Amino acid sequence: MQFFVVVSILSMVAGCKSLGPRVMPGDRFHYNESGAQSASEQLLLNIVRLRYGEPTYWLEITSMLSQYELKAGGMFGHYDYTLKPIRSAALRAVYGLDHDAVVDGKQELNLDFSDRPTITYAPLQGREFADRLMAPIPPATVIYLAESGWPIDRVMDCCVQRINGVSNAPVYDVGTNENFDPTPFNRVTELLRSLQDRGDLRFSLEYDAKERTAYLQPLPEAEANSEAAREGRKILGMEQRHPKLKLVNKPNRGADDELALQTRSLLGTMFALSESFTPPADHLKSGQVLPGTPAEQNASAKWLDIQCSKLPVTNAFVQVHHNGYWFYIPRSDFRSKRTFSLLTYLFLLQSADVSGMGPMLTVPAGG
Repeated sequence: MQFFVVVSILSMVAGCKSLGPRVMPGDRFHYNESGAQSASEQLLLNIVRLRYGEPTYWLEITSMLSQYELKAGGMFGHYDYTLKPIRSAALRAVYGLDHDAVVDGKQELNLDFSDRPTITYAPLQGREFADRLMAPIPPATVIYLAESGWPIDRVMDCCVQRINGVSNAPVYDVGTNENFDPTPFNRVTELLRSLQDRGDLRFSLEYDAKERTAYLQPLPEAEANSEAAREGRKILGMEQRHPKLKLVNKPNRGADDELALQTRSLLGTMFALSESFTPPADHLKSGQVLPGTPAEQNASAKWLDIQCSKLPVTNAFVQVHHNGYWFYIPRSDFRSKRTFSLLTYLFLLQSADVSGMGPMLTVPAGG
């Protein structure tokens, strides 16, 4: 006599209620952390590439899909070899059969869970590349950043090329330029920072049918009593006071009530910051990389410090391997981390619609 029972459960789930509360929070945080780390490494790698005169390359994650599979199975088997139907003791004795039951049992239980994410990548190229990396950063974006926790001098030093014709360091392959004086620009950003620290720097955004326009609105009482405001107006050639100044993206102002901010592109900002770190000595000696703009002429130099090592380091906020060295930002370097975050936000703010980009590469990441 034989008894056999099998229980089998198969559940294919993609975020359903039965698995969602248990699986989704963990996966969301893991994917979030992995995506953020990957984006940071890509950004750092491209900054290092710029320092070496190499082209940048960008891959965007356009989708992250995950398929969950839960398999649960169990088996219980019971086998009874007794000859209970044969009641005759003589027959059992003739055939040498034990009158006691011979019982055999088998039990199995298995549980299998798999998570198979599928990640789609698309290269950043063509119009999207131009819009995100080559187009000038809008003055409104500069204001957004200055109003969102970043000091105005950091934003100006990194993202602005000229203020009312007063020039920041040139962005191109150049060594020491004896004809360039960085003092006026540096002084303007220092004065703006002092006004921001006192709460006297006010910005606003206004919209019309065509575009959004950013304005700087000086406080009358602050301007009247502030030596910094008077000095800043003198450097920028703005002797006449106005209730608000329109921020325009061009080298020089066209009207008395304009403040001309000629901004850099994101690629130009990255290039300026790439000039701020010292590459390995043997790479400088062999000519793989140029010395770069001296720190005293590069206003961006003080905001980002990328270090290098032959071996990977344990205290890195982010690190990448390139040309035989590990390039990294120490976790303890708060100033560089904040500047790196600034670049990350700029990359996102310059974002275009990448849904139609191609060709695309879809990679099963597990399973």
